[in-house]
Amino acid sequence: MRFLSLLSGLGLLAGGLSASQPGSAPGAAPLANPGLFPYVDQQKWGYLDVQGRPVVAPQFESAQPFAEGLGAVRVAGRYGYLNARGQLQIPATYDYATGFRQGLAQVWLDGRPLLINAQGEVQFRHPYAQLALLEEVPDRLVVRTRSGRTGLTDLRGHLLTDTVYQRIEEFHHGRALVYSLPDKTADPNAQPQPGVIDTDGRLLVPCGRYHEIAPYRSAVTLALRPDPADARRGSGDEVLLDAAGRELDLRLGPRVSTGYGAPSFWEGVLPVEVYTVNPDTVKVWSSARHYSYASLVDARGRLLITRPGYQRITPMTQGRAFAQTTEGRTWHLLDRQGRRVGTAVYNDIVRDARFREEEAPVFENGVAYVETDAGLAGIDTTGRVVVGPLPDSIDYDDVRRYGDLLVFNGRAERGSHPDQDLYGLWLPSQQLLVPLRYEALAPSPSFATDGLLALRHNGRDAYLNLQGQVVWQAPQPVALAAPQPLNLDYMNRAQYAAASAEPLARYAGYGGWGGSDNQARPLTARAAPPRRLSVQVSEAATARYAESWAGHQLRIANTTADTVLFDAQDSHLYLNVQARDARGQWQDIEYVPSSWCGNSYHTLFLAPGQYWQLTVPAFSGSFKTRLRVKLLRQNPQDQENPLVVYSNEFAGGVNPGQFWRKPGYSPAGLMDPYNE
Repeated sequence: MRFLSLLSGLGLLAGGLSASQPGSAPGAAPLANPGLFPYVDQQKWGYLDVQGRPVVAPQFESAQPFAEGLGAVRVAGRYGYLNARGQLQIPATYDYATGFRQGLAQVWLDGRPLLINAQGEVQFRHPYAQLALLEEVPDRLVVRTRSGRTGLTDLRGHLLTDTVYQRIEEFHHGRALVYSLPDKTADPNAQPQPGVIDTDGRLLVPCGRYHEIAPYRSAVTLALRPDPADARRGSGDEVLLDAAGRELDLRLGPRVSTGYGAPSFWEGVLPVEVYTVNPDTVKVWSSARHYSYASLVDARGRLLITRPGYQRITPMTQGRAFAQTTEGRTWHLLDRQGRRVGTAVYNDIVRDARFREEEAPVFENGVAYVETDAGLAGIDTTGRVVVGPLPDSIDYDDVRRYGDLLVFNGRAERGSHPDQDLYGLWLPSQQLLVPLRYEALAPSPSFATDGLLALRHNGRDAYLNLQGQVVWQAPQPVALAAPQPLNLDYMNRAQYAAASAEPLARYAGYGGWGGSDNQARPLTARAAPPRRLSVQVSEAATARYAESWAGHQLRIANTTADTVLFDAQDSHLYLNVQARDARGQWQDIEYVPSSWCGNSYHTLFLAPGQYWQLTVPAFSGSFKTRLRVKLLRQNPQDQENPLVVYSNEFAGGVNPGQFWRKPGYSPAGLMDPYNE
C-alpha cells in the first residue's frame, strides 16, 4: 500500500535479468508499442519513456499504464486520461477508470459504470449497476441490474437479450453459456440452469434442457441430459450439440467417461477416460492397478486411442495435444487423430499460467515449451526443437508461460539473497535470457511489444528493457517525519483482530483457527462511558496502522454487567469504517471479507470491565468529511439480526471510489480461505 508500488499497482507476480540466448522463436518482431510507463517518486506518480527517462513529472495520486495512447491518472481524487504529451485529454471527473481497448474504456461516476471513447464521449446512458466488455466479441456488453439480473446489449445499449439471466459467461466460437434465475419461492433448493445464446442474443438451447453444458471450444460441445429416473445433478446421458444447439448422434459406450460435468471439445476432439473393466464390478479400488486409460473421441464418437498407455491428455491446440504415459509419467506429442508425432519423449510440458490447467493451451504461435533431458526447449508442431534448449547454467525450480514470455523461479542458496525465492525470465523472440536475480517481476505477455517489464530488485521497483538492462529504479525511500494517512481509490479490507481473555478464551476456539494476541484487557476506572458497550475513536491520528500508516486509536469497552458476544471470522470482528458521502449519507469505505471455510467462524467474548485496543486507518482523500466505526455484536434475542454499535465521529478525507470499489484479492493458499 505504501506508495502503491509498481508491482502491486500493475498486478505483478515474480522476478528476472540478462545475457545472450541460445535460440530465438520464429516470428521475432520489432518494438511495436513504445508507450509510456508509470513510475512513482515521493508518493507522486509520473511517466517514463521506453528508455527509462522521465517525460511526465511525478504529480498524480496514481497512474495506470498507457493503452491506445492514453493513460488513466488520478487528480484530486478523480480519474481522467493523460495523452503522450502530458496533457489531460479527458478531464479528471470519474471515480475510477480503466485502460482503453479497441477505442473504448470503462469508467465509473458516482459508482455507476459508463463507456467512453477517446474523446471522452459517453456511449449511452443506462440504469445498470455493472457492465462487462467481452474478449471474443468486443461489440457486445454483458449488463447487470442492481437486483442481479443479467442481459446482453450492443455498444449503444440496445438490448439483444433482456435481463432474464443470473449470469452470462464469455463467448467462445460465437456461443455463450447463460444461466437462469432460480425461482426460490417455488423451490428453495432451485439452482441456476444452463442454456446457450449466440452473439445476437438468440436462445439456441433453452435453460434447463440439460444439467450441464460445456463451453463451445469448437463447433460442437458436450451436454448432460437429465435422467428422468434420477433427478440428481450430474446424472444422465451425454449428448453432443452442434453450433445451432441441435443434438448430434453420440454414443460413447458404457466404459467411456468424460469425467465430472461436461468437458469441452477442443478443435473437435474430446479427452476421455476408457475403463478396461466394468466399474460396477470393482469392489475395492487399488492405486496399484490401472483400471482405465486416457483417450480421445472425435465428434462422431469414435475412440481415437484404443490401447492403454496414457493417463492424461491435454486439450488439443493447433492440431496437437500432449499425452502423459501411465508408466514413466513422461509425455508424447499427438496429432488430431490421436497418433504419435515423432519419437521424442518429454519429461514435462509448460502450460500458460493465465489459464486453468485443464484449459491451458500448450501450443501458442506454433511453439510449445517442454522439459527434455537436454533442458527446457521450444518445439514446433512437428516436434522439431526451434528454441533452446536452455544451458545447464540456468537453474530453477519451476517455470510458467505467459504467451511468449517464460518466467522461472528458484531459491537462492548464496549471494545477496540467501534462501529467498528469486525469478528470472526467457523471451526467445528478443533473444533475452535472464537468470534468477530479482525478488519479483510482472509476467506481462506483451513485454516484447511494450518494451519494458516492471520488477523488483534489491527491495526497490524497477523497469527492465529488452536488452536485459535496468533502465529505471526507484530511489531509496526517504524516511518521513511522521506516518501518512491512506489515500485510496477503493474500499479498504477491514480486518481487525481480537481475542477473548481467560477464562472465556477456552470457549472461543470452536472454529476460527486464525488466532490473535490482542486479548481483552482490564479497564481502569472511568476509562469508558458507564453501563454500556462503547466504541471510542481518537480524533488525532497518532497511532500506526499496519506498521507504516497513520491511524486512530480505537477502544471497544464493556462497562455493562454482562459478557458481550461477537461473531468473528478467524479472530476478526465484524468492524469497519464508514464515511458521510456528498449527500450526507453514511456509507461503508471498508468491507469485511467473508470466508468460504466453516472453520473460520466462531465467537469472541468481552467480559464486564474489559476492553480491546485496536487501530483504524486515517484517510486523506480529496473529499473532506466525517468518519465513524461500525461494529456488530450478537443479539441475545435474535441470532439472525445482530445489533449495531457506532463510534463517535472523527475527521477524515475520502475519494469517490472508496464508497463502492472492492479491489481484487488473491488468496495466499489453503489457509487463507478468502476470495475478496
